Amino acid sequence: FTNAAIFLPLTLIGIEKLLKENKKVFLIFIIFMSLVSNYYFFYMITIISFIYGIIKYIFEYNQGIKGLFKKFGSAILCYIIGILMASFILLPTIYTFLNSARTESQQIITYISGYYEFLFMGIVSMRFKNWTVIALSSIVILMLTVLFSKSRDNKEAKSYLLLFIITTIMLLIPYAASLMNGFSFPSNRWVFAYSFILAYIVTICFDNNFRYSKQQKISMFIILVIYSIIGAWVTRLKIKQNLDYYAVGVIAYLIFIVIGYKYKRKTSMKIANYMVLFLVIVNIFVLSLSLYHPKGKGYVKEFIESGTVEENCSNVNGKIENLDKAIKYIKENDKEFYRIAKKEISYQNLSLIYDYNPIQLFLSLGNQSVYNLSSYLDDNCYTSTRCVNGADRRTKYITLLGNKYYICDLKDSRYVPYGYNLYHEIGNTQIYINKNYLPIGIIYDSHIYKEQFEQLSALEKEDSLITTAMIEDNIEIIGN
Repeated sequence: FTNAAIFLPLTLIGIEKLLKENKKVFLIFIIFMSLVSNYYFFYMITIISFIYGIIKYIFEYNQGIKGLFKKFGSAILCYIIGILMASFILLPTIYTFLNSARTESQQIITYISGYYEFLFMGIVSMRFKNWTVIALSSIVILMLTVLFSKSRDNKEAKSYLLLFIITTIMLLIPYAASLMNGFSFPSNRWVFAYSFILAYIVTICFDNNFRYSKQQKISMFIILVIYSIIGAWVTRLKIKQNLDYYAVGVIAYLIFIVIGYKYKRKTSMKIANYMVLFLVIVNIFVLSLSLYHPKGKGYVKEFIESGTVEENCSNVNGKIENLDKAIKYIKENDKEFYRIAKKEISYQNLSLIYDYNPIQLFLSLGNQSVYNLSSYLDDNCYTSTRCVNGADRRTKYITLLGNKYYICDLKDSRYVPYGYNLYHEIGNTQIYINKNYLPIGIIYDSHIYKEQFEQLSALEKEDSLITTAMIEDNIEIIGN
């Protein structure tokens, strides 16, 4: 997520170099680096960069339709070269994505009403839904009014005004969020680009000498009043519950007072600049406090104490006391391939730490076939990111997955699947072994076609897979 915020401005610089100087090397290199870093955010950056490039060409580098196609062709060439350079990572990633459980589209026409309220407040506070996390300093509200007036005779301001309007409309439409999320469920993870646009608008509109016209100052005041009235209506004047929002509102008024005053001395103006800087820092501090403080969003609770990772994982919140020792014992006494199951816990991908083969995993791009298997068998534990998640300890299902051992504490022995016998004990931790264990590779001597298989109930499908292979209807059977 941090890399995306770094590569976006670098990509835009590359586009500027291409449009202004026809230089391609920098853009190619950034495309390559961005794609190697993360194809998901590269996709978002590409869409934003396309919109940015078109707008910039029209307002700042216009050389007619012929010039547009020429620049567009150069950009495409840069992208092709950069993509080919990164294809050693891109191609296997594309294959994984196309065969994942998260390619299904979940479309909605409009967001729920709370989303739009949070979007309005979330520009300058920690209110967000659907990953629309903006939370910028309130100075951006003042500078937006300057942008509108400045765009009349400034080409760069005009470009960013249109860019601001387009991206704001995109935030209002779920289809745009779905587009930016690879035509999947609506998610505004691309909002880092929107934040960058607003931040850059401040840089082109803020005047160190405070040379704002009377009309611009009036516009600033009016927008602050309107924003305050709407904010009061949205929060229903529950000031205590929305203290951070009202605090940044007060800061916005203070910034307006500082930049709206007429300074006669350079020293006074310099001090005023430091005052604006100080108020912006305080604004950021308030936002950070509302995010991290336990009485705010409490995000600090999601972090763990340094040096306690191994201890936390080995104890698994006390649910399995000697999990690490149990796994070590199994691995020392059984060198074959098998899987190990345990009672579901909150820790994800614990198997990566202790190096064993689980029947639980968390992966953004889980395999579609595994997801389909869980769906066929009505496994109530799986999700798109956990396409296999313990299989609810169903003996036949986890036996088909090659599960041989089950680990739990004595107090949780009632969760042991049917057909497992006690194998070893380490303190209060017990290891059970599957007496009907099947290896990961098995051979069937009978088959059932997919059309017949789909007509069975979930339990019948599970029974069927123990003795019979399910095959596609168009597969030719050789032999008897």
